[in-house]
Amino acid sequence: MTAMKTLRLFFAYIYAPVFWSMFYVLQRLMGHSRLRVGTLTFWGPPEFLSTCSASVERLQSLDAELHERVTEHERLCFYHSGKRLEQAFFPRSFSVSDSYADWQSDGIIARLVYAAFLARAFPRQVISAADRLAARARHDDVLAQTGAWLAARSFPEPLVECFQEETSGQVTPPNQSLEPTAGRCDDQI
Repeated sequence: MTAMKTLRLFFAYIYAPVFWSMFYVLQRLMGHSRLRVGTLTFWGPPEFLSTCSASVERLQSLDAELHERVTEHERLCFYHSGKRLEQAFFPRSFSVSDSYADWQSDGIIARLVYAAFLARAFPRQVISAADRLAARARHDDVLAQTGAWLAARSFPEPLVECFQEETSGQVTPPNQSLEPTAGRCDDQI
């Protein structure tokens, strides 16, 4: 058995169950509730979950194929994280910071689209050291695809710009200037 296969088995049978158990307990301790839409899971306060529910419905009208992928074929988890923008690729969990949540449905959909393209580009959840250079190029492609998808559907320019390579992850909250941001989106609020 190769080292990569052993590592994948470790993540699948030991790390993942422990991660999700701890994640569940921590979300409950923070007072968050859960919303499930097919295979898609959201954690957060009630008003955040209401926005997420509306966002998933809106995604269906914008792109039925992508909606089907995120609600039936991918197991993705999103959680409200206030000031921090995080993602743990192995368990496919993604935060939604206030910078995205302030954009309401547009911001939630931007995170959903990014996560869907990322999951499609990286079907294996463990990347070897030898594959890291190729993985960076695939990630740049994911950013470009996300930006193009958002632009084609007339999303606000600051959300589209945050998925460009030189400004990835940067979002200008809707209550601030529409100029591109100078820092990460979680530093803007």
